[in-house]
Formats: sequence, C-alpha cells, structure tokens
Amino acid sequence: MESRLFAVPAIAAGLILLTASGMARAQLTDAERKCSDAVNKRSRNIGNQEQKKNRACVKDGIGDIDSCIDIEGDKTATQQAKLVEVFGSGGKCETPPPFGVNPDPQSIADSTSRATRNVLRGAFGDPVDGIIPDDNCQQKVAKRTGKKFDTEMKAFRKCTKDLAAINNAADIESCIASGVADTKAQTVVQPKIASDMASCDFSGGAPPGFEDGACSGCTDAATCASCFGHIVDCQVCQALSVQTGVFADCDLIDDLANNSSCICPLFPGHYTLTQNSSASYKIFTFSPFPVPAGTTLVQDVGIGSLPGCVHNTVVPSPGGFAVPPFCVPALGLFTKLTQTGCGAGKIDSNGGSDFTVVERNDTSSPVVCGTPHAGPCTPGADDAWLNVVQLGDAASDVCGDGAANVFVSVPVKTTIWADNSPGMVGTCPGNAVFDGTDMLVSEFDQILDFTTDTAKSTWSDVDPDSCSVAGAGPSSGEPILVGSCLNTANGDVRLVAAGGFGSSMIPTYDGSFSFSLPGTMTQTGPFANDTCPGAPPLGNRCMP
Repeated sequence: MESRLFAVPAIAAGLILLTASGMARAQLTDAERKCSDAVNKRSRNIGNQEQKKNRACVKDGIGDIDSCIDIEGDKTATQQAKLVEVFGSGGKCETPPPFGVNPDPQSIADSTSRATRNVLRGAFGDPVDGIIPDDNCQQKVAKRTGKKFDTEMKAFRKCTKDLAAINNAADIESCIASGVADTKAQTVVQPKIASDMASCDFSGGAPPGFEDGACSGCTDAATCASCFGHIVDCQVCQALSVQTGVFADCDLIDDLANNSSCICPLFPGHYTLTQNSSASYKIFTFSPFPVPAGTTLVQDVGIGSLPGCVHNTVVPSPGGFAVPPFCVPALGLFTKLTQTGCGAGKIDSNGGSDFTVVERNDTSSPVVCGTPHAGPCTPGADDAWLNVVQLGDAASDVCGDGAANVFVSVPVKTTIWADNSPGMVGTCPGNAVFDGTDMLVSEFDQILDFTTDTAKSTWSDVDPDSCSVAGAGPSSGEPILVGSCLNTANGDVRLVAAGGFGSSMIPTYDGSFSFSLPGTMTQTGPFANDTCPGAPPLGNRCMP
C-alpha cells in the first residue's frame, strides 16, 4: 500500500474500506445481521442516555462543566453493560461477523459516549465552559443537538435493517450517510435548533458561552444552527465508523463538501516507524551508544476524535516492536529488547496535547507494592521496584501546523549477556545471538514510555523506607531527553524514552536508561481495530 500520512480522498478511502473488510466475504447471514442490529440498538441507547446526561450538566451547571461532561452517567453504564452482554457467551455477537461490527464493545461504547461529549465541546469549546445558570439559549442548544444525534443514530439502524442484503462494507457506509442525512433529523430537528436560537443574544457576535467553540464566528441564529448541526453530523458519522469498523468519508458526509470540516490530519491505519541511523541507547552513566539499523515500531492508529483530533493507538503483539541486538561498548556485552505484550498510546494529529513524561522510580515499595527491600539498601538484594509514571506537566506541547504529538508505552524484557560465540560485532566479542553457550548477565522487565515531548526519569524514595535506589542510578536529574513532533507531511519524528529498571544481578543492579528513536513513520496497512486490554497503565506500576 502506498505510504501516506494525510487523510485520503473519498475514493481512496473507499478502496481501503473495501479491501480491509467488504471483500472479506459476501453478504452477512441472518444471524450476523441480528448481531449487527443488536449492536446498533445498544450503541444508540448509550448515545441517547449520555446526551441526556450532558443536557443535565448544562442545565444544572455554572462556569466550567467539563468534569460533569466527562463523568459517565449511571444509565449510560447500564446500557454499556447490555452492549457487553451482546458479545458474551450466548449473545448475538458471541461470534462477530467478518465486517460491519467492531468486535470490541468497549471501543464502541467509548466512541459513542465521546461523540456526544464532542458535540458540546464543538459548540461550547474545549473545555466546556461559560455555562450561565438558567440560560435558555444554552439549554436549548444542548437539548436540540442531543435530539438530532439520537435521531441520526436511530435512522442508521433503520437503514441497515431495511436493506435487502448487506453484501459488503459499502452497504454499511451508505447507511451511515443515509442516517446522517435522515429527513427527520435535517428537516424537522435541525430547523428547531435555528428556531430555538432566535431569542439568543447575538449583540456581541456568537451568543455567550459559544465564543470559543467551533462556531465562534456565527452572528445569527441560522448560521449558528447550521454550524451546530454539522458538528452533530460529523460526530455521528465518526461514532458509526468506529461502531461498524467501516470508515466512511465523514468529511463529505457531514456537510456534503470535502473541506476538512470532519477530518483529522492523520488517517486511520497501520503505521510503521522505521529508525534512521542516529538512534541511540544509554544506560547508567555511560555515554549514549548507537543502536544498529532495523528498529521498527508499529501502531494501529484509530480515527481521530474531533474537535481535538486525538487518536488512540495500539502496538500489536507480537510484531509491534522490534530492536536488533546491540553492543554496549562500555561493558563489552550485548543487549536485546524483546516485546512482552501489546502496547498503547495516543497521537494528537493537531499537535496540542501535553505528552511530557515524568517517571519516578523507587527500588522498594512496602506500602504501594508490598515489596520492601530485602535487607539493607545495598545492590543485589532484589529486583522489584515501583515505577510511577505521570503523563503531562500542565503545559501543552504545541507542535505547530502540520505536526503531531505522540505518546506510546511498550512493555519489553531486556536481556544482557556475555557472548561466548566466535566473532566480533562492534566492540563486543561474539555473534550477537543469545544461545546456550553464552553467559546471562542480567534480565529484567521494563516499560518503554516513548514521547515526542520531554522524557524525565529519576530514582527517589517515593514509598519512604530510606531506600530509593540500590544500584547504578543515577538518583537525580538524569536522563532527560527531548523528542521531535511527528511531521505529518514527510513522517519524520523522534521518539524518546527515559526510565529505570530493577535488577539483582551483577554488574547492573538497579539502573537508569534512555532511548532516542528518530525515524520515519509511514502508513503500511489499513486500520485493523487492534485492541490492548492489558495496556501498560499510567500512575503506579509495581514492576516484578
């Protein structure tokens, strides 16, 4: 497949869509259509309950209500549980169809709920603030846009039920377009938005509360209502794309024009970062040394959530992260990093997220992890440690036009060995292949938290017991690396990671590392809807 980063035109998107799913097998069976309909019903119910909760947030709130918008409603949670049941044992989607249904119910629920929230974020701005008590204009906008969202979701379900046959993904896409263009939604509900806004205060331009939203330039009821309506259309299209796994041309569908009104700079798909010649690795207090060519990082990048254009990503396992064995000149030893599970992250294709990574490590954690240091605070006592990961430092790392922020965590096992095989690779004796004739020096689990922003790592007594590091450290201020944003035009990017590891083996013991991974990121396949239920968490990590 041709490499590209920018969103593709409708024709190309359709080809990807058909290749990825619609050509997998002709026509859904009756049982598969029942599965599809059950998912469409439950997803609509999730969106309906969530938009009602959001409306209540506007009605009862004041000022900044973003936290209220983000909290999942009780009735929403009930509907989510019912959706999960559909995919459970004996459920209609126990075996999902080959196309037309996203096999991950949590992804469906999240995207539908997020879409209802993004309607208000598009209208009121992000965060949702400027809420005025008893403001009739604001409350009616929240009510009518929520009603339009539900009407379009309902129309999509009806369209799929009414099809004589569902032969491929193109049939699903036609119903996404039909649902968004639904007659009731566009000729009954939409005019009511304009009618409701006739009494709004336009004396200062956009009505109060909407000044920093996507429709901030509107100055009359008709223009504002049209803009709000397109936000709904865009969000419904995006939610249905995730729900079905069929990525429709939402930029065209939302307002019948390819004008980037409902599209993010990065198109969903499988992307591979291939390192260039200047990748480097650093451990302890040694100078950085080069990593041999061949390191790759694969991410399955989902659809960007408007208005922020933040894409969830998954590093598949196996095969998502590969690093050739390399020589550590200062030790005369070889090291290899082996992926041990799937990874996950985010890409902000508008480049405005705060992806600074700050890590603190503590060699013993009697309270948090239940792993007190075995004896005095001296090297070699144990290899368990507490890893505390904070994403963000309260300052967005703006990349600028045409650039994106990236954050991704990948779990690996690091193996360090003395190679007894004949030969020489770099300044290390041996053939760089770990086998039965070699001597294992150290082996430990760690998580590489890559970012395009700043990566910081220290050892400190997080869980106080007068023992912070029992090894090579260093204990403060090192390492600190700065990455480079992803250039969405040519794919150039620099990911950096910094952290600690725990080891009871000589000569490494506890230590610190940093990894600089510059390279080029290109699309190498269609979106595969990969999931990672066991993704490395943020916050406290108890490492074995």
